[in-house]
Amino acid sequence: MTMSTIIMPDDGLEDEVEAVESFCWLMNSTLTREALWSPTGADEAINLYHALYYEGSVNNGGHTGYIANCDNRAEMFGAALNGTRLVGAQAYEGIIVALIACSQRNPDEIMRLISELSESRSRLPKLDHLDDLFFAARDQRAMRSFAYDWLCRSPKVRTVAKEEFLEVVLRAGSASGSNSNDRPAAQ
Repeated sequence: MTMSTIIMPDDGLEDEVEAVESFCWLMNSTLTREALWSPTGADEAINLYHALYYEGSVNNGGHTGYIANCDNRAEMFGAALNGTRLVGAQAYEGIIVALIACSQRNPDEIMRLISELSESRSRLPKLDHLDDLFFAARDQRAMRSFAYDWLCRSPKVRTVAKEEFLEVVLRAGSASGSNSNDRPAAQ
């Protein structure tokens, strides 16, 4: 599934926080869990969503938490990297590339960590350096700031009346009956 047009409330691009939150709400409401959890890397909106998901997850639990939140899915890391490149957040690119390399070099350790996270506050010390790099980059400029700039200038973004935006996200959310952030059923 791709999103050729990104709708935003007509006043939604006036404020960075509101714009990013509206975008994430739109994505969570309108896309299936499978579209968000198994990205191909080709859709700009999904890639941007994953760049923001990366930022939020690392802010809340470091790279260890991000890997666990993604179930160590390489396609999600790749989508975050593509989203980072899309918005020109170069300071984050190398961090995500290093994360992907660490994940590929240590798959058994990563899977052990993921299983332990549900029982404890385990972390992978190899990722501490990436956390330091991330927070240094964030102190310079947050990913959401890059995302906001992209949303403001992208020809894919179309503003609609706030009521229409709310109707779309609420109708889509109630039709799906679930939160797209929930992991899709095991295959």
